[in-house]
Amino acid sequence: MNVKYLSAFAVVLMLVCISCGAGSSSVSNSPPPPTSPNGKISIVSSFAGDTRTCSPTSTGCPIKPDPVIAVGPMRIVLYTRLGLTVINRNGSVAQATVDPQSFWAAAGIPGILASNVIEPHGAYDIFTHRYVITQGVGQQPGCGDLMAVSAADDPTQWKAINISGRCGDHNVTVGYDKNGIYTCEEDLTASPPGSVCAAIPVADTQWTGSGGIVTTHLVVAVTSTGGIGDGRFAPSININSSAGLSDPMVLVARPGVQIYPSGTPLLVNFRKWTWTDPNTPMLGAATSVSTGYTYYMNSFQTPPNSVTAQPNSPSVPYLSGWEGGRNIQPVIDLAGNVWFTLASDIGNENGNLGFYWFKVPVSSLTIAASGVVYDNVGSSAISYGTAAIDSNGNAYLFYEQGSTAEYWSHYVRVLPGGSSTMTAPVLLKAGGPNPITASSGQINTNTIRDGTFAAQSIDPTDLTKVWFYGQYANNPAPDVWVTWVSEVSFQ
Repeated sequence: MNVKYLSAFAVVLMLVCISCGAGSSSVSNSPPPPTSPNGKISIVSSFAGDTRTCSPTSTGCPIKPDPVIAVGPMRIVLYTRLGLTVINRNGSVAQATVDPQSFWAAAGIPGILASNVIEPHGAYDIFTHRYVITQGVGQQPGCGDLMAVSAADDPTQWKAINISGRCGDHNVTVGYDKNGIYTCEEDLTASPPGSVCAAIPVADTQWTGSGGIVTTHLVVAVTSTGGIGDGRFAPSININSSAGLSDPMVLVARPGVQIYPSGTPLLVNFRKWTWTDPNTPMLGAATSVSTGYTYYMNSFQTPPNSVTAQPNSPSVPYLSGWEGGRNIQPVIDLAGNVWFTLASDIGNENGNLGFYWFKVPVSSLTIAASGVVYDNVGSSAISYGTAAIDSNGNAYLFYEQGSTAEYWSHYVRVLPGGSSTMTAPVLLKAGGPNPITASSGQINTNTIRDGTFAAQSIDPTDLTKVWFYGQYANNPAPDVWVTWVSEVSFQ
């Protein structure tokens, strides 16, 4: 494998035709014209994804299932720490759950222990008609950041590569555009921690028959150098089919190292991939942007990683907890804006948790719009927001919420295209039957923690719709682990 390790170079973004991909179903090249929204969020469909009875300590139900979703024209891939399940778009099962060890072995990477794989991510590349799954392996055997690509629109056949083979890293995020597929994994071995980011040309991922993913042009870049907040990047998803080689793929960094100073301005960093030709990605240096918000450590952390007093919210919005932006998934709309969220971690001093959302033009990398979502201030625990966009320019903000008066439930809000006014929250799925406790990282001592990766995917057959995948715990013990899938549109 000819893998080039680089530290930082110039910038890239490219995007390919939506109708590419041998043997794939057709997807429209032209998005529908923008509509005048009437403010209504419609749940098009909703059904269970994976439901099972277990205890919170059971090996069959990890405390953090980390659900991710990749939606294709005919099939939907659901992936959790338990492995991959393929369902039809009506919710019926097309392929029963395959555990992670068997999944990666069948894709060409044997010897991975299911107990060592963590925090998956996934996407459906609308340009190549391929499903993509990434997952980290935290310890031997088989350390590394894994990426599997499906056989065109068939998510029952996969080929995989180990991008770096590094130990101690995890949370391998994934994005794509017309030019390539991009990954970043947290580099926890560096000081300060950063990311190992990779770019691979789109043509090299389109394997057929007995062939595999071509790694000749794979570029891996260690991005752990730089200032605080510079480290933990995630690549965007860009559905713009008209973008060229020099249009950048934007990487967005979550807040940086765990000892980020409390009470200091919250910074967000960006990097850009660009392509000098279809086989040569180049990575630019980091650009730092102040969000106007303040970072405070989670009160559950021990000094120096904690503060004894945090400001009252939302009058002084803050990000609580160093893991707050862990599952960041940037998305780029057709007007060239990056949308992303930074969520508070679960558990804090005064209960006023929420998440930030940001709109950032790719051309300027300045914050054009931002906000904080707080519902039921004083009792709510909102966490892990994720952003999605549609071809009409609407930005969807999907998040989970719970309190002593409310079960873990999932909601969606929308910022209509061209507007800075957010819609009211719409309930996608209510949890239950017992409420969470006020100040615990888990729902309570005998329940399964809510899924930390509330995931989203655009509908490749109708770019005005998006799909969401989430999980909640239905307690008390024996717990029922419930995941569900919802398709949503904004009219």
